[in-house]
Amino acid sequence: MSKNIIKQRVYKVEQESYDPTNKAAALKKAQEWGDKIPIGIIFKQERPVYEDSLPQLKDLPLVKQPINPKKIEALLGEL
Repeated sequence: MSKNIIKQRVYKVEQESYDPTNKAAALKKAQEWGDKIPIGIIFKQERPVYEDSLPQLKDLPLVKQPINPKKIEALLGEL
């Protein structure tokens, strides 16, 4: 397939009235191939970031948090 044929078939989904949050429409759009080839964000779902669920990382990343030897001793004592 030459580059010109591909350029003629490819289109950006953002350029048409398309809702990327609609999962059923996204599945249908992802299966398009042939005369029209969609590119761009086909499906988008807002979800919480994993790190936001960890209270230990609320203020600082672990590498920047101070080390408390007494807490480490207590944890090792539990083992």
